[in-house]
Amino acid sequence: MKTYITIGYFSNGADIVYAGKDRDKAMKIEPHQNFDSFNVDVWVDGEKTETYFRGLDEDLGWEHFSLKD
Repeated sequence: MKTYITIGYFSNGADIVYAGKDRDKAMKIEPHQNFDSFNVDVWVDGEKTETYFRGLDEDLGWEHFSLKD
């Protein structure tokens, strides 16, 4: 089962925005003025398998990085 962790980054740190099993909730982030960018890390069986990244420009969408061969 996959677990999604959404992390919001700002100028002096980061906060977890969402942690759970619902991919749609993890990927649907409302723009927030304090965050500069977001990562969604996908974990399977205790191992991070994927990362998605998005900056504040929503028109650019998510960049996907697979950590598996």
